[in-house]
Amino acid sequence: MTGADTRLESLDQAIAHGRALGASARENRLPPGMFDEALRVALEGWKGVDPAWLSAAGSAARAAYGG
Repeated sequence: MTGADTRLESLDQAIAHGRALGASARENRLPPGMFDEALRVALEGWKGVDPAWLSAAGSAARAAYGG
């Protein structure tokens, strides 16, 4: 997702970005600690967005990472 426009404009978009992050981390066999850090950085980058969107993005990322 580096270099991509990741501004969140909807709940659906937040969920999609979260799923993509989690799936990419799983496919690349990122260790759990590194995944947690990548997710933290992504969520921090979206500060100012509706907190429910951030929660949904995080949940979607964790679900996709967990497979």
